[in-house]
Amino acid sequence: MKGGEFDRFVDSVEGFCATLERVESLPRATFLQDLDRQLPQVYSAAAVLPDYPWDEEDDDNDTLGEGPGRLAKELDMYQRVRAKLGHLDVYSFVFDPVDHTNRDVIGGSLAEDLASVYADLKQPMELYRSGSEAEIKHALWDWGLGRKMHWGRHGVHAMGVIYSLVHQHYDEDEGTFDVKSDMDPLP
Repeated sequence: MKGGEFDRFVDSVEGFCATLERVESLPRATFLQDLDRQLPQVYSAAAVLPDYPWDEEDDDNDTLGEGPGRLAKELDMYQRVRAKLGHLDVYSFVFDPVDHTNRDVIGGSLAEDLASVYADLKQPMELYRSGSEAEIKHALWDWGLGRKMHWGRHGVHAMGVIYSLVHQHYDEDEGTFDVKSDMDPLP
């Protein structure tokens, strides 16, 4: 699958991953402003991903999974982003805003959300770039399923927090965020 809208998805994933990979070199406000543009592009561009059925033969060739390499990359990214965000990392939300039987407010971590999205997009990109038909199919399947089952939810949560930070709590003249956290940092 190549061309047009799919190329836009691949480009948006590469831009998002590159921003996270250079987190230490960006001022905090610039980092968040860049993500304010990039993360919605990734999410909306992912709508073109096909729904590939997965069969048992493909399970024998599963190279993604939750292996130690992927988890180590996610943890490394989490720590790097958390160091950049400082007290802006922790936020609160209702997990399922349409389930009126459960309105409990829970804590979230923007660094965790961004690291999860990064890991769920980066590893399939490496498969996709390898070029074999089976690996490309696997990457497309993983991106599409992840949008529906994992990274999509993390991305949506992150977009809301980033929007709030950039557009409601950032004073451009002062170059500061007017957020004070009384929440305990997440481990």
